[in-house]
Amino acid sequence: MSLVEQLPYLVTALGAELLDETLVAEVRLGGARRDAPWLLDGGEHLDVIRRLEQRYPTLEEVGCKVSHGVATGCDRVFIDDYPSLPVEPSCKLPLVMARDLADGEIRWHGQGVINPFRPDGRLIESG
Repeated sequence: MSLVEQLPYLVTALGAELLDETLVAEVRLGGARRDAPWLLDGGEHLDVIRRLEQRYPTLEEVGCKVSHGVATGCDRVFIDDYPSLPVEPSCKLPLVMARDLADGEIRWHGQGVINPFRPDGRLIESG
């Protein structure tokens, strides 16, 4: 089985109630990069992950923002079908939710969120 074919087993094993201790070979805290995540992994899997990190840009580098979720305080006002949001296009952001992720791909269902902030984080003036 190739290293890539072994990755689903790693994900399943790490999510299991009882951890397969033969799988976990090392724990790293960022390594050379202090902002890197902790990785619990056998050495072979870590090599694949490191090669992918070197070869491809991060999600942030290609313009994606990943977060735990949107905290609007009033989803029924701020979240709707993207075309239906009653604001100018510059104040709309496409919103990918858990149901949009399937089989390792994004299948966007067309939701959007109103973004009242400028790129510098300040609120947009109304009017």
